This record gives sequence, C-alpha cells and structure tokens, in this order.
Amino acid sequence: MKKFLALASVFVFAACALPQSATAQAGPKAEWFGVTGANAVLANAVIVDNIIYLSGVTPGRDAGDTVEGQTRSVMDRIKATLAEHGTTMDDIIHCTVYMEDLAQRPQLNPVYASYFTVNRPVRSAVEVGLGGVGVEIECTAVYRGN
Repeated sequence: MKKFLALASVFVFAACALPQSATAQAGPKAEWFGVTGANAVLANAVIVDNIIYLSGVTPGRDAGDTVEGQTRSVMDRIKATLAEHGTTMDDIIHCTVYMEDLAQRPQLNPVYASYFTVNRPVRSAVEVGLGGVGVEIECTAVYRGN
C-alpha cells in the first residue's frame, strides 16, 4: 500500500508541475450563424475572435441573367449579412469570386468595386461551373462586433 501511495504522489506531483494541456487552455472563441433548419448544410457566417468568415453567396432570384445584376445581388446580400453582425463592406479583407465565365470580369468589376468606399480587399477569381448561376462570392472580414 505504501508503494501505491508513493507512486500516486509522484503522479499527482507530476500532473501539477506540467503546463496545462491544449484542451484546458483558452482557445479562439468561435460562433456559427445560420445553421438551423432541416435543409441547412452550412453556416452563412462563422466568427472566430475578430474575423468573420462568410460562406459563398449566390444571387437572389430577382437578380436576372446579367453578371452585373447577379454581382449587385450578391454584394447586397454580403453587405446585409455583415450589417447583421455590426460589420461593414470596408471591413472586408479578402474575397474569392467564383464565375461561370472569367471573360465577364469587365462586367463584374465596376459593380464589385462600387461596394468598397474606403478599403479594397485582396481578391481571387476562379472560373468554375456554378450550375447556371454566373457569380458566387465568399468573403473574410475584420469583425467589429455588435
């Protein structure tokens, strides 16, 4: 029994002397938004500390068939989502633009640029099949909070 108590004391001492494990340390704070309902397959926004990540946004049904109309619809939806979280378009630091046809960037660019009055985020553009939609945009922004 004495050997057991001595051995147990060594383990308790060692456990107290070691730094806290990664799971016990405070990590980044994360919140997920828009993950409700039977058909929900993704969050529309995730906030991690002071960064807000938006899922790719596609145009609304009223956007029409032009790249300009679809871009305006997408950017309005991004703006509205950011506003819900106390953040603005000028807080965006990066966007990825997915397009059915990259040759239509000249039509997209003026509409896209009109949404940034102070800061213009870095951007990537990728040509992909979007199943009939011309534009999808995802963004990352500095989270200012509500």
